[in-house]
Amino acid sequence: MTGPVPGRKSARALVVCGLLLYLENASPGYLFHLGVGQAKILAGRRPIQQVLEDPAVSGEIKERLALIGEAKEYAQTHIGLAGSDTYTDYYQVPGPAVAYVLVASPALELRAYSWCFPVVGCMPYKGFFSLDRARGEQQRLDRKGFDTHLRRVSAYSTLGWFKDPVFSTMLADNPAGLIETVIHEMVHGTVFVRHKVEFNEGIATFVGRQGAIEFLEHRFGPEAPACVWARDRTADERLFQQFFVGLRDRLSALYASPLPEEEKRLRKQALLEDARKEYRLLLPRFRTQGFAALLNKEWNNALVVSFLTYIKDLSLYERLYEKLGRNLREMVRFLRGLEKDADPERRIEEFVS
Repeated sequence: MTGPVPGRKSARALVVCGLLLYLENASPGYLFHLGVGQAKILAGRRPIQQVLEDPAVSGEIKERLALIGEAKEYAQTHIGLAGSDTYTDYYQVPGPAVAYVLVASPALELRAYSWCFPVVGCMPYKGFFSLDRARGEQQRLDRKGFDTHLRRVSAYSTLGWFKDPVFSTMLADNPAGLIETVIHEMVHGTVFVRHKVEFNEGIATFVGRQGAIEFLEHRFGPEAPACVWARDRTADERLFQQFFVGLRDRLSALYASPLPEEEKRLRKQALLEDARKEYRLLLPRFRTQGFAALLNKEWNNALVVSFLTYIKDLSLYERLYEKLGRNLREMVRFLRGLEKDADPERRIEEFVS
């Protein structure tokens, strides 16, 4: 759950929040909070067809909602994603975000703090409908010495437990980003491997990205502005990923060194400050907007872990796509066969090799 790429209105990887209201191991207060938040959404959603017929709704919103319907049909018929009632309703979000996601990490480790639940397994994040409640949990972990990163998201998935609506916050995205979000979420509803968050996000990111490009080229032609933006964004995200992988390697080397803990902390702060300066110099190379927003965030382990969880090396999935003749439908069929596999990445590596 965007989102991971700074400046994106829609989370690249959508976040499981509402599903957690069913989990018996969640605290009663948290359970009630999620239940109330989800209930408000269920009560406030409207059928998209009703919205399309409402003269009070702007033409821009109607165009985006109609495009989502076309993208869903394309994803089902051409990519083989599961059909569902998801994104047939619309919900007007009353604030700047539909949910908030907290990520935490030990101060001298690049490892996400995990919240573990039945059904969905362990998650490297925790979702909230209330910003105050999210900040309260953040402060609790801050006091324990963890690095934390709190971000807002424009959509989340209940993985089929409810009929997820289109959130108004999703529509602020570029059309290509919006369609990528829709297909990304449809992948989550089609392929899901327990305890494999990075795998699930990786395949959803790749199929969502490639599926959006293919749909937009099919719908508007390869040189349409939305298609150009989508290809530029893909190039930008590769550059962004390379930067954070390099930062990860430098931090990991520092944390694995035999230096005293206090010295590591001092060098960590200097390293992160240098990285921020390097990133500022990198900004002119990005072709699309939004990446400068990261300079307004606190740079720490949780921020790095947050981006590395969702923006990862997709070369394995690119190789699988090429091996299967650049056929997304065949790729999805292959991935569905890995749902009960303990090591799906290894299976893919063996197949493409």
